[in-house]
Amino acid sequence: MDTYYDKAVEFAQPYLEKLADTTPRQRIVTITAALSAVWLVRVIDRAVRPPPALRGLPRVYNFVPSILTQGVEKTAYKLTIPAAQKHPLGIFACLDLIGWTVHIAHPQAAKQFLRNNDITKNPSFQDRMRGTMIGMFLGGPNMAIVQEHDWKKQRKIANPAFHRSMPLDLFVELSQKSFDIIDREGGTLDFHELMTRFTLDAIGRAGFGFDFHALDDKDNDWVRKYHAVNDALFNPFPAAFPFTDRYLYWLIPSRARARRDLFDLLGMIENIITTKRKELGQDKGLKESEKDLLTLMLEAENEAGAALSDEELMSNLCLFFVAGHDTTANALSYAIYWLARHPEIQDKARQEVLSVLGTSTDTPTQEQLHAMPYLNRIIREGLRINPPATGTLPRFAARDTEVGGILIPKGTSVKLDIYEMHRNPAVFQDPEVFNPDREETEGWLPFSSGPRQCIGMNFSLAEQRIMLPLLLQRYSWRLPDDSPYSEKLELKGALLLMPEDLKITFERIQV
Repeated sequence: MDTYYDKAVEFAQPYLEKLADTTPRQRIVTITAALSAVWLVRVIDRAVRPPPALRGLPRVYNFVPSILTQGVEKTAYKLTIPAAQKHPLGIFACLDLIGWTVHIAHPQAAKQFLRNNDITKNPSFQDRMRGTMIGMFLGGPNMAIVQEHDWKKQRKIANPAFHRSMPLDLFVELSQKSFDIIDREGGTLDFHELMTRFTLDAIGRAGFGFDFHALDDKDNDWVRKYHAVNDALFNPFPAAFPFTDRYLYWLIPSRARARRDLFDLLGMIENIITTKRKELGQDKGLKESEKDLLTLMLEAENEAGAALSDEELMSNLCLFFVAGHDTTANALSYAIYWLARHPEIQDKARQEVLSVLGTSTDTPTQEQLHAMPYLNRIIREGLRINPPATGTLPRFAARDTEVGGILIPKGTSVKLDIYEMHRNPAVFQDPEVFNPDREETEGWLPFSSGPRQCIGMNFSLAEQRIMLPLLLQRYSWRLPDDSPYSEKLELKGALLLMPEDLKITFERIQV
C-alpha cells in the first residue's frame, strides 16, 4: 500500500523534472517548497500511520470528524460496523485524538479482552479530563476508572448495596406517579422525558435518600440543574477537545452556567455524605430494601474494616447517577417504542402480565417478576438493539499482549464497541429486527461483562421489570399518526444514545 510519503514524492516528480528550464532562483524556491511539502507530509504520515502490529487491521481514519458532525449512530453504520465486518473477530482500529485505538465488536474477542489482565484502566484518563466538567463529575476515584487494587476495595464495599433486595415498593410508587402524569397529559406525551423524571427520582431516593421531586415538578431548581449538567457532560465536542472545556468554557455562557450548576450539585452530594456519616446507625428499624445505597455502603465500610474517603464516595455516587438514571430512562423508552411499533408483541406481553398479576395494584413479588419470561425477553432484546452505552471506556495495554491473535503493542488503547457488536450481522442474524424470540448468545453484553461488569445492572433491570408490566397492565400504546419515527428512531448523543421528543399515545385499557 502506498504511503502518504510515496504519494507526495509522486506528486512532486513532474515539477522537479521541469527544473532545468527555470532560473537558479526559481530552482531554489521550487526545491525548497518541494522539500518542505515532502517533509510536512512525512511528519503527518508518521503521526497518523498505525504501529506495524496494527497495519493489517481494517482502519478508520475519519472517526473523530464523523462523530462530531454525524453523531455516533450514523458513524456506526457508515464507518465502524463495515470495518468490524471486514475482520472475522470484529477487530479494527480507529484514529482518534490520542492516536490509534483498537475496537472490538465480536463476542469471542470481547471475552479475551475483558479477561486480559494485561489490559487495564488507562492511567492517563484522569489527567486528560482534569479541569473539565466530565472530569469533575466522573473523573474522580470511582470504580469505572481506578486501577485494580483500589477497584477491589471499592467493589467489596459497594457489592452488598447492589446485591440486596431492590426497593420495589419505591419503584411502584414512582410508576404510579408517572401514570398520573400520563392521564393528566391526555394520553400523548414525550415518554423519554417522563422516564428521565422517573429514573431521576428513583436514583435520588434509592441512591442517597434525596428527593428531586422531578415527577412532582419537572421545572424545579434541582431538576433544572441536573439536566443542565447532564446535557453539558455528554456534549461530544468538549469531550473530544478537553482543553476547550478546561480553559475556554467562560466564552460560552451556557457552559459557564452549567459549571456553576455542577458545583451546586456536587456540593449537595457532599453535604448528604457528611450528614449520612453522622446519622449512621439511626435507621436500624428499616429493612435492607428501604435503605439507600449510600447508607448501605457506609454500613459495609464498618463490616469490611476499610473506609472509603469522601472523595471516593462522591465520585462513585456521581457514577451511579449516570449508571442508574440516563441508561434506564433510555432502556425503558426504547422498550416502549418497539412495543408501539409491534402491537402483536405488545398484546402477547400484556396477556402474560395479566395472567401473572391480574388487576392487582400490589407490588409484584420476585416470584411474579420471574414468572414473566416473555417480558424479560422483551427487555433483553431492547437492551440488545439499543444498548444503554455505546461501548466501554478505552482501556490501556500495560505491556505487549494479544487479543484474537492480534498483537496489541504496549501503550495501545483498546475498547469494546457494544453498539457495533449488537448490530453486527456476524453476531446477530437480522440485527435491525426487534425479535424477543431471538436465541440467547454470548454476544449480548449491554452491561459489559467480566469482573468490571456494570455494578448497576440489577438496579436498572429491577426498575424495568416493575415499570413495564405495570404499564402493560393499565395501558395500550402506539406512535401518534404524525410520528417521525414510524420507520426508524433517530437518536442523539455520544457515549449514551437517547431518543429526542419521543411522543407516545397511551390509552387506558378495560380489563
